[in-house]
Amino acid sequence: MLVTLCARALKGRLRGHAPGGSLALTDLPRLAREELGLSGMVLSTDLLVGADRQSLTKILEAADKAGCPCLVLIEVTPQPLASDDENTLTAATDRLLRVAQAAAWLGCSAFSLAVDAPDSDDALADTAASLKPISRRSEKLELNLCVAPYPGLTATPERTTELLKKIGGFRVGTLPDIAVAMGAPDPLGYMRRLAPYASAILVPSGPITVEAPKASGKKKSPVAAAPAGEAKPKKSKSKKAKEAGEDAAEVDVAAAAAPEPEASGPVTLEDMVDVLSAVGFDGPLALDFKGPGDPMPALLATRDIIFKAIGRPDPAAPLLDLDDLPDEPESAEAAGEEDEE
Repeated sequence: MLVTLCARALKGRLRGHAPGGSLALTDLPRLAREELGLSGMVLSTDLLVGADRQSLTKILEAADKAGCPCLVLIEVTPQPLASDDENTLTAATDRLLRVAQAAAWLGCSAFSLAVDAPDSDDALADTAASLKPISRRSEKLELNLCVAPYPGLTATPERTTELLKKIGGFRVGTLPDIAVAMGAPDPLGYMRRLAPYASAILVPSGPITVEAPKASGKKKSPVAAAPAGEAKPKKSKSKKAKEAGEDAAEVDVAAAAAPEPEASGPVTLEDMVDVLSAVGFDGPLALDFKGPGDPMPALLATRDIIFKAIGRPDPAAPLLDLDDLPDEPESAEAAGEEDEE
């Protein structure tokens, strides 16, 4: 798996997007590579407002120079692809075709969209029909078209995969979000169903609230110990859990306290990575961050959790310890003499 940066996580540091922002968008590839030790970027259209082909080319060049390529472009506005209004549908189609072209100019391999439509069979058929010409254009641009989860038609993995099948083709897939999966009745099952179709997967950095799953007889390990001197997160109840009388747990993906000693606990990021490995997913995991505060500590903590889970060495550790290497013989003849002895 490739651990990458979702660029919107650092939106608060970008000039033109936040007061006091000091970074240009062209600075992000180097920051992602050198300061975060990540191997690529997922961009979103809210960061590209007013961009033309020349400015997109500059981002591509900066990404190539830093060795941190742009992999996916996310369209942040859900599109009404099942609308009965012809003008609305035409505008949505034109928008997505422009997003696809921008993704190609950035050197991406995929772009994603969210569908604003009710969960009905008619909406499913209409959305599939609307996406077919966009999918054909994406194939010509050598892009994967990815459907991201969104309330309504694509709220469940089953309906999302049904939509993909109706669109057809080899370049359609998904862009799952682990934060969304955590809120599903069966978080691991949710991800197990969508990951095989995923071009990339978003990974939240920071606190999220999830429902405690049913007991499985296996004790879950915590995501990470709470930093020294910080209070452990308390158990809380989500609105849904309060209505059902079920406990919910407050989970910090970057730093969560150990669960209560019981048969089961909250689903952790390690659990999610295990599922991804089990289904053979080896694509990009894009670290995202939402909320106030400095995103860097949360991004670094989440990165370290994933690196450990996939068996990747600590990025701060030296790649080679010369002191551990055996002494080399002075010459080939010396090596031969040692072998004869």
